[in-house]
Amino acid sequence: MQKEIYKLLCLSALVTSLVSSPLLAKPREPYVATNRVAAMVNDHVISTTDLDARVRMALLSANMPNTPEARAELTPQVLDMMIEEALQRQMAHKLKITVEDDRVDFAIQDIETRNNMTPGELLGTLQKADVPARIMRDHLRASIAWVDYIRARYGDAVQVSEQEIDRRVDELKTARTQPHMRLSEILLPNDASGRALAIKLSQQLRAGAPFPALAAQFSHAGSAARGGDRGWVSVNRLDEKVRNALDLVPAGDISSPIETPEGIAIYLVRDKRAAGESLQKDTFISFQQVLFPAPKGASQETLYHIFMRAKSTSSSAKSCPVMKKLLHNHHHAHLQEMDKVSVGNLPGPLKAFLDKLSIGKASDPVLTEAGFMVFMVCDRQTIDPADPTRDEIREGLRSQELNNIAQRELRKLRAAAFIDVRL
Repeated sequence: MQKEIYKLLCLSALVTSLVSSPLLAKPREPYVATNRVAAMVNDHVISTTDLDARVRMALLSANMPNTPEARAELTPQVLDMMIEEALQRQMAHKLKITVEDDRVDFAIQDIETRNNMTPGELLGTLQKADVPARIMRDHLRASIAWVDYIRARYGDAVQVSEQEIDRRVDELKTARTQPHMRLSEILLPNDASGRALAIKLSQQLRAGAPFPALAAQFSHAGSAARGGDRGWVSVNRLDEKVRNALDLVPAGDISSPIETPEGIAIYLVRDKRAAGESLQKDTFISFQQVLFPAPKGASQETLYHIFMRAKSTSSSAKSCPVMKKLLHNHHHAHLQEMDKVSVGNLPGPLKAFLDKLSIGKASDPVLTEAGFMVFMVCDRQTIDPADPTRDEIREGLRSQELNNIAQRELRKLRAAAFIDVRL
């Protein structure tokens, strides 16, 4: 049971798909490419070497075979995303926005934590697939810089009035009498390339590819950073064509590609609620997990010493800040922190395990395949999604408007940029 808890820590499937990919299970011929210019974005060069590496990363995320046909199919879409990232980095640079390495490290750590990976395993897995660590780091750095840029340039200008909040409150009251769907989405451009990719991704999803992985890799929607998660949506807020199509999709199933005003969309209908049916309160939990690594095949004596080290830390830590302080510069343990995770997204055994822990009280060491784990719950918050506070409504409306601004800004940048594709 203890090993199962560790195995089920995965909260999304992004990196799990990389690890389980059949491409990593058998030797592959070494990949040789001539480094040329794939595209110019103003004065920035996108090389064919970097493009090829990003395509391999996309193939792994989509659990697609690394064949010439698959690479040719994904290359235009991946190049398009790299062009957008180049524009995003350039605008952030103009505002002298820099993303420090520790923020990128934290983003990588967050991916590893959500996918039950040991520290360094993500980049190691990519390296085995001939994807340099720089490729993943550059991708994450561009995403972080773009968010910083939008908030720095437009954050103060986006003000939500009390009247807007009142209108949203009234909408929520009306929405309670409407059916709801809990949706995840992948949004692609409505052009030939986007439509072709939508068909391919739909096939991969039906074959078992993880939705969050594909959304994070390919979706152009603001929800991509959340693995495509849109949460609960009142059906009357959906486009009529989308609403009619999703009415026919059972809970837990994937829609066919749907043409929407924003582009081509694929939806995962995670759940449905009838009119007047409660959406239920959701509890969010913040917790720490500490791994005390043990080598494979360790003797009982070695395991005992590691256990005693973990037990000593567990007994001494009286709160999450204390735990963090105890492990600062600790070379024999790896601390990972999870912030405000919905318990609904936790696997059953892990949820049951954390439910038994009081806030600020560390668990006893749990034996796992990688060593001993110690858990500590830092905070629990119960939020009723049908009854948010005015501050939550304000922040939601503000984030929505900033996302809209980000999309308009990117379209404007593309229209004004010098972009020369040389493939």
